[in-house]
Amino acid sequence: ASRSGRSRADLAVRRICLEAMRRLVCGHSVLCALLLAGGEANGSAGSALEELADVESRIRRQQEVIGLQQTRLAAIEAARQGPLDGARRLQDEQPSVHGNWSAGARAYTDAENWSGALTHLWLLVCGALAMFMQVGAMLLEAGSVRAKGVHNVVMKHLTHSAVIALTWLFVGWALAFGGPYTIAADGMMEKRQFVGIREFATGGFYSEPSSGLIEPTDKMARWFFHWAVSCVAAAVISGGTAERLNFVGYLLVIVLFAAVIYPVVAGSVWGKGWLVQVNDVGAFDFAGSSVIHICGGVVGLAGAIVAGPRAGRWEAPQRFKPHSAPLVVCGTLVLWFGWYGLSCGLTGKMNGIADAMTAAQVAMNNTVAAAIGGVVAFVLNFLGSRCERYELKSFCNGILAGLVSISAGCATVTVWASVAIGAVGGGFFVLTSVALRRLKVDDPIDAFAVHGMPGLWGSVAAVGFDWHMDSRLFHGPGGWACIANADGCRSDAFVLALWANFLMACFVAVWSLLWALLALMPLKMFGFLDTDTSSEPPPQATVIELLAAAPSAPDQQQSTLIAI
Repeated sequence: ASRSGRSRADLAVRRICLEAMRRLVCGHSVLCALLLAGGEANGSAGSALEELADVESRIRRQQEVIGLQQTRLAAIEAARQGPLDGARRLQDEQPSVHGNWSAGARAYTDAENWSGALTHLWLLVCGALAMFMQVGAMLLEAGSVRAKGVHNVVMKHLTHSAVIALTWLFVGWALAFGGPYTIAADGMMEKRQFVGIREFATGGFYSEPSSGLIEPTDKMARWFFHWAVSCVAAAVISGGTAERLNFVGYLLVIVLFAAVIYPVVAGSVWGKGWLVQVNDVGAFDFAGSSVIHICGGVVGLAGAIVAGPRAGRWEAPQRFKPHSAPLVVCGTLVLWFGWYGLSCGLTGKMNGIADAMTAAQVAMNNTVAAAIGGVVAFVLNFLGSRCERYELKSFCNGILAGLVSISAGCATVTVWASVAIGAVGGGFFVLTSVALRRLKVDDPIDAFAVHGMPGLWGSVAAVGFDWHMDSRLFHGPGGWACIANADGCRSDAFVLALWANFLMACFVAVWSLLWALLALMPLKMFGFLDTDTSSEPPPQATVIELLAAAPSAPDQQQSTLIAI
């Protein structure tokens, strides 16, 4: 800006000098005329003609200098106006995949082409990894329940992915990210409404002018990615209500979750909604400690409480041990793997090295927090258990609790802070799991212990463990830059962010709980929750047990095998 100001001042000075020279030349011409008249009067015409020729020669040289200066001045003005006109054109005209096909359109620049292509590729790959987390959630839940409940678990995970896709298509996306948006005073985009009111059923994803050329937007890639994220949140509900919520009742809950509960939560934070505007800093949740995990964990806990325990759960607890340790471990590893796509993809773009470094920071923090969370949970279980000291499921859930805890601040804390956050998250999982068992809450996969309490902890820890852990220098949603005003980094940003994030966690928990109860209580009244002991089939004997109880005669053993 200062260089531009100096350039305009130089041009003004040059114009003044040229005008002075022009007037000087005109003055010389008048002087010549007077000299000529005086010479004729005195009879000295010869000397006057000589002086006139000399003055005319000087005038021609001055005119040549003036012409050269004017040419240079025009070139300078053209060079200055050229970039301004180009920038103004880039700002006024909309980029089009069809190029300069109309007066109001232009081709994408090389920078826009590369950044747009990388962002689309980034979102598609990360969305596919997040979608793969459905496999991990299915394996983990299938291994955690009894063998007879595996078919129901597999069917629920397969079906809810399809149901959520359709619900997200028609309603969910619009409520979460549909807008309309306005441009705030600081140039940031914000949403004034509580929920979005546009883009239902992909309205606004494309434009089709009268020319017949369809103009796409970047919303298809973002729709795909956030659909995969919403499926992750819904998978938590399936685990919390395993072996009790029948198939039809589960689908009804999932439709409500994908159409109302989750979109409002996601839009309030990631959709530039009211939680982001609650104060000058606003709530921030980079990878979903509140948006995904508190939301899904609270709905799962509500389902576990309303449905009640499975028949015989607390009278014969050994019957309810996870039936397959390999499935539990495989599910945990797949979830850990997919978590990199979920968290890193929430950068939302890949426009340059800063975005790439953010994704790398997220991946490193996720890895460390998962590792320390699993170790802490395993050690606490080893020290506190009298029977199963080497409890495998506790280790797996501790890993997930560490990932949940670091999600909110994974892009804005140091790696050593992620160690502390993951360790405390693993401890919260163990304490919450023990407390729920003592309260006789039957949560087959410890959904709330893994997602709910670690999510609450992570939402607050993202502020407390910000880059410098100093209230005078707070980054939060600013990422690599501190929250600043005209005087520099804001000294009150820490307090504002702490209040906003605490409010975010409370709102998500209350909103999710109220809607979950509104859905689950009628389902229980109409018999969609299977808690009656008569619905529990008798335990199936194994082949070895049947053969051991069979008569010893060979013909009778053969008839027993045929019956089996």
